[in-house]
Amino acid sequence: MGCSVYYQDIELKRATEALNTGDYNKAVYHYQRIIKKSPEQPYALKAAENAANVSLLKLKDFLKAINFFEFIVLYSKNELQRIEAQEQIAFIYYERLN
Repeated sequence: MGCSVYYQDIELKRATEALNTGDYNKAVYHYQRIIKKSPEQPYALKAAENAANVSLLKLKDFLKAINFFEFIVLYSKNELQRIEAQEQIAFIYYERLN
C-alpha cells in the first residue's frame, strides 16, 4: 500500500501541474494512471471526478467524460455521488451528443 500511495501522490502532482499550465490532455492522462493503478481506492474516485470535469468542460471530449462518470457510478459508495454522476451522463447524452 505504501508504494501505491507514493505513486498516486506523484501522479496527482503531475496532473495538478498539467492543469495549472493548461495541458488538459496531460492532466487527464495522469488521472487515468491513478484510476488504473488502484480503482478501488478513494483517490481513484477523486481522480475520476477531476478527469470527468476536465474532459467535459475543458476538452469537450464527451465520450471520455462519460467513461469517467461511469467509473464513479460503479465504484462510489456514496449514493449522492453516484446519482450526480448518472445525471451528468444523462446530461451529456441529451444535451451534448444528441
